[in-house]
Amino acid sequence: MEDKVTITLSASQRDLLLKYESSFENQELFQLISGAIKKGDNYEIDLDGETLEELVDQAAKIHNDYVEDDLEFESIDSIGEYLENVYDDHFSEIDSYSNYSSNTGAEYILKVSLEASSEIWRKIAIRDGQTINDLHHIIFQAFERYEDHMYAFIFSPTRRKVKNPRRLYRSSVKYTHPYLFEDQDVFDINMHNAAATTLASLGLKKGNVFYYLFDFGDEWWHEIKVEKTGGQADEGEYPRIIEREGKSPGQYPAPEKE
Repeated sequence: MEDKVTITLSASQRDLLLKYESSFENQELFQLISGAIKKGDNYEIDLDGETLEELVDQAAKIHNDYVEDDLEFESIDSIGEYLENVYDDHFSEIDSYSNYSSNTGAEYILKVSLEASSEIWRKIAIRDGQTINDLHHIIFQAFERYEDHMYAFIFSPTRRKVKNPRRLYRSSVKYTHPYLFEDQDVFDINMHNAAATTLASLGLKKGNVFYYLFDFGDEWWHEIKVEKTGGQADEGEYPRIIEREGKSPGQYPAPEKE
């Protein structure tokens, strides 16, 4: 029997998801929520890993592309975080590069800003034993994205801010998605595996700037500034988002209303 996990939603959480029926591309997923079993004040749904992952993506899509009310925005955000945590606890696989990442070492503080708007940024705390693939995942979460794509971290030789980071791409050192290294040979000598590269190995210093390109099609460019290195790590979870400014734009353009 395929492994399943029980999702528990409050009545208000279920009603909020049902409110956005028109956003569901998969009506079977919508029917699962609609037909959830009432247990006391809550509703329960048994989901396999693939369906739960789809529901995580659906909650993120609603959160990014449809919600305008601030209270609903926060409620959908909490639903998505809950679903994602359940998925990670029960279904996420440990990839072959997990041995490179370790929740050890000093703390870094990185400010990640959208190139399209310097007023939209997130501050992230990460440890030097963790990889820049870990950094990719926390940035993905920080900007409320829901569909993964290829990415690259790009470093100029001087580690200083440049006027046009796009010009760096071909000639500079890049660290990219581990999938690129699984199915084909990489002939670019400047390309390295982000999942096998720790923060400590990069030799970052306070004030350094590097760049992050997410989705080679839509090209979301980000500037990353190192605000702190060598900090004393606490007992909290790493990497984590410690400060936010500005609402994240939707990962894809909002559908036109009929």
